[in-house]
Amino acid sequence: GPGTAGGWGGGARGRIAALNREVGGGRVQNRAGQAGRDPIDGGLVRDDGKVLYPVRANLPVLLIAEAIFLT
Repeated sequence: GPGTAGGWGGGARGRIAALNREVGGGRVQNRAGQAGRDPIDGGLVRDDGKVLYPVRANLPVLLIAEAIFLT
């Protein structure tokens, strides 16, 4: 994936639901330091499990600045 030689895994629905609750509470920032404003439809998680790239309107957003750290 972007920023690494690793691969991808899908974002589990439970993880996406929990992340969207955090977004709604203003507690999620992307790698650029911007607070998440809109819920995401899904996500692609790097194999190392540390970073999620959001999926919006069925399109993955594979910009490093949009990445969300999971740990």
